[in-house]
Amino acid sequence: MALDWTHAFPAAVADRVADAAIQLPPADFENSGLVNASHSRHWPAVVVEGQTVQVPYRMYNPTLTTQALAALPEAARPVLACMYSRHSDGRVRQTAARVLLSCRESFVAPYIVQLLGEYVVQIALDVADAIDELAGAELLALLVSFGRENPQFITLTRERARSYWSEYYRRDFPAMQDYPALVALAALSTSAAEVVDG
Repeated sequence: MALDWTHAFPAAVADRVADAAIQLPPADFENSGLVNASHSRHWPAVVVEGQTVQVPYRMYNPTLTTQALAALPEAARPVLACMYSRHSDGRVRQTAARVLLSCRESFVAPYIVQLLGEYVVQIALDVADAIDELAGAELLALLVSFGRENPQFITLTRERARSYWSEYYRRDFPAMQDYPALVALAALSTSAAEVVDG
C-alpha cells in the first residue's frame, strides 16, 4: 500500500508534495509507523506551524533515477528530501539530510529533528555541524521554533538519542553530552531558553 504523503506536510505545500510523491517508485515493503510512535507511552502528534503532520518512521521506496530527479520541479526537491530522510538506508537518509540542512522552510524541521533520534551518528554530526556554522543561525532558529511547538517530541528524540549513545556510542563519546545528536539537541534547548529569557 502506498503511503499518503499529504498528511506528512502542512497544507501550504500540498502541491509540492504531490509533485514529489508522484515521482516515487513503488515501495518494496509497506511503510512503517509514525515518528512520534513509541512502545513505552503515547506521545502527542507532531505539529508544524499549528498543523498536525504525520511523519512516517520509515519508507522503503527505491531511490529516484537521475531522469526522474531531473524532471522534478525545483520547489519539490526539499519535499522529496524530507521523504527520503525517512528511507530505510542510512546513506540515503544522510544524502537527504544534507539537502534539508540547506533549506529554511518550516516543514523540514520535524524531518531534521527526527534524524537526531536515530542511530546514524554521521547524520547527527552533519546536523550539529550545520547548526554550529555561522550560517546555521537561521537553521537553528527554525528548529527552535519547531521545538517550542513540539516540546514532547524533542523529549522523545532526546530519549532516543540517549538510548543510542548508551547502546552504541559510549566508547566513541565517553561523555554523553559530547554525542553529536545530544549536542544539536542541547543547542536547540539553549537557544529556546535564551529566547524565553531574552
